[in-house]
Amino acid sequence: MVDKKGIADDFADFFHCLGSLEQKNSQLFEELANKTVLSEIRSHLLKISQGNKDHAKVLIELSSQLGGSKTKSNECKRKLRPVCKITESFLEQVRKKKKITVEELSDILLTLERSGGAMQYLQIQAETFLVMSKEISQLYGMKLEDFNAHIMDIAQQVEEHIELLEEIKTKIAQSISKKDVVHHPVFRYQSPDAWYQSTTTT
Repeated sequence: MVDKKGIADDFADFFHCLGSLEQKNSQLFEELANKTVLSEIRSHLLKISQGNKDHAKVLIELSSQLGGSKTKSNECKRKLRPVCKITESFLEQVRKKKKITVEELSDILLTLERSGGAMQYLQIQAETFLVMSKEISQLYGMKLEDFNAHIMDIAQQVEEHIELLEEIKTKIAQSISKKDVVHHPVFRYQSPDAWYQSTTTT
């Protein structure tokens, strides 16, 4: 016999952890916005931050509608590794800085993109949910279609955030070009491990 409550609890935990991840991602982009030296991209970074904050609220509300979650922060880290570790490690590093140079910001965004950061992870999860929700509903008798509109909104907004990031990268490249740098900046952190190696593993 299918344990419908257990499955609902699993979804509740997962949505809750995704919401917690988006809260951290919102904090990261807010920190980047507040500390970047490139003022013309600050509004883009803040828009992404606010969008992530909105996603977090929706995801945690979806978790509540499925019965709520008692999952603790450390458990979410285990469920969403390594993406959670990457986001938290960047946040820790950025919080220590008074200002973020253009090169450092470029470095951060490139490493997030290469390592499959929270934005890409959420996009994949949202698209997977939309594809699978009908089948899951039929198999387990859960009305997950009711959540589709919310998840679809998140997926569309993530697409908008990715477009904003492309605009940010273009403006960064233009700024670097103005400094007469004829080559691409040398990125100190070619691997995500270089960013989060100082983070204590839980």
